[in-house]
Amino acid sequence: MVRLILFIFLLLPLCVCAEVSIKELGRNALTVIVSEVSNRDSDVRALSCEILGEIGNRSAVKLLKERLSDPSKYVQISAAGALYKLGNKDGLSTLLGIIKNVPGRKPILNDPLLQMKVISHNKIREKAIEVFAQLVRKKSMKLLYALKRDEYGIVRDAASRQLAKLGDEEEIKKFIYALGDEDEGIRYEAARSLARICSDDSLHALKNQIKIETSIRVKIAILDSFLCVRKKKKIMMEMLKLSLSMNPTIKFKAVSVLSEIKQKGLPEKLEDIYRENKDLGVKLAAMKGMVLNGSRPDISLIKSGMRAKEEEIKELLLDLLELLSFQKAKPFLIDLLKDPNYKIRLYAAGQILKRLAKK
Repeated sequence: MVRLILFIFLLLPLCVCAEVSIKELGRNALTVIVSEVSNRDSDVRALSCEILGEIGNRSAVKLLKERLSDPSKYVQISAAGALYKLGNKDGLSTLLGIIKNVPGRKPILNDPLLQMKVISHNKIREKAIEVFAQLVRKKSMKLLYALKRDEYGIVRDAASRQLAKLGDEEEIKKFIYALGDEDEGIRYEAARSLARICSDDSLHALKNQIKIETSIRVKIAILDSFLCVRKKKKIMMEMLKLSLSMNPTIKFKAVSVLSEIKQKGLPEKLEDIYRENKDLGVKLAAMKGMVLNGSRPDISLIKSGMRAKEEEIKELLLDLLELLSFQKAKPFLIDLLKDPNYKIRLYAAGQILKRLAKK
């Protein structure tokens, strides 16, 4: 408890404001994050570490270093990534140790339980590869090329994705080529990989494929790819067409893509979507795009979103609140600090502290 109070005190410069209520809000938000760093659930601990890294205050370094020896490798990975973002490279050796810890093959020949353990082990290595490449960028390429010769396919695939993300043209071509395969399963995996690669180089192929794609799950995976590319204006017309889809998931994801485009003439089309749809997610996504393009938010709809239980709706609501002034967003963020979903609590806390850091 003493360490927690000291840690909060160290971060108080982040919240230098004349209003006591603002300082209290900063303390409350920070307490939410710090208290979850020692949560019994490793997923909660991992996300708490990630958000501490995003806040950008170096006072969190000591706390994060302690998590490099967490019982969960996923928490170690998150702590290492957060430390690097705060200018501390101590976690890189932890990441490399996880990546290079290759499980043996011989004992698993006819033992399903051991096979599952090996799969789990390699999923951890996959996550460490992704974080390491994200942090050190081009400096990771030598290791990634070496990992393309790893014993396990999941690790080889992870290395290929990261090389493609770092601009290796040959690697990105492989995923684009697979997107046009006759096998629906291969197309699906290719689209999912491209959604993780997030390269504008794949935009043309994705745009062409979604026009002819017959599989709903592949279409949805392609829409996820569109969500992370930068040049979304190039697919605006296709997204407007898909916003009329009878499939609710396709409609929602298409409108979500549109909500991130700033373009003359788009607000009127988003207003039509907003009026003509009753689905809360679609309406919130449309409103986000409208606000991005200069329209006023509908506070009554935000209040409806606050009553929703779905995590996806609350995350969309948080994205929308980021576009509002702090004064308008504050009462909703205060309520979201008490949300029963740990992700929503932590995302709200992170948004509050990042906003206060700018003041």
